[in-house]
Amino acid sequence: MSPLPRGLTYAALLTPGTAGSLVGQGIVPVERNWAGLYAMVAPATGEFAQHADVGGGGGVYAVAGLDRDRVIGLRVQVSGTILGGPRYTVRYSSPGYPDEFQVVRYYHAIVSLAAGPQLTLPGRHVRPYVTGQIGISYVFSFWERRWEYDDPDLDPLDSGTGTGDFNLPLSAGGGLMIQLRRGARPLWLDLSAHWVGHGQSEYVRDDSIADSRWGTPVRPTPTRMSLWEFRAGVATTF
Repeated sequence: MSPLPRGLTYAALLTPGTAGSLVGQGIVPVERNWAGLYAMVAPATGEFAQHADVGGGGGVYAVAGLDRDRVIGLRVQVSGTILGGPRYTVRYSSPGYPDEFQVVRYYHAIVSLAAGPQLTLPGRHVRPYVTGQIGISYVFSFWERRWEYDDPDLDPLDSGTGTGDFNLPLSAGGGLMIQLRRGARPLWLDLSAHWVGHGQSEYVRDDSIADSRWGTPVRPTPTRMSLWEFRAGVATTF
């Protein structure tokens, strides 16, 4: 960098009014991009709500700003979600021991990559936004078998995974970016709600279990999967 632009840059750091002017001229770089991470609570909706408990998970995302004020952007995110599924009890017998019961519990897991536009309205301390995305997700089930009164923190007696499906999820949502810290690396609280439809997948439902005796085959049932994601996280610019 030649002495003149370097001197202007240093002056901009000391003089806020000059800084704004130099940003407009492109001498001082503008941080147009967002990045964040979040945790979420994910209740199932529609038919899926009859066969899945409220779930949870988390994700990371980045928004590439297409203008200086970060109003129009392209959002890319990766997320993971787990929801509880059906459970059933089986009788366990062995010579010399009284009958006892074991519980088999199913879970639904979703891993997703999605991308789409994001519109973030201008604001000094609060910035509302809306976004819509399409992506690819992998949906699968897994199960655990435990004694009926086992401590949940103990390792299960047995576990395994079921069938999996790839889908093209669609989502739409919006939220608020609330500024927590100003400066060179501002920090924002990100609160949002998103509806996500994962299409039709095969997973274990209550009616997939024909009998409660151990060894009875469990047949996954095709059903449409959709859920809400209520997210809370933090974000910054880069």
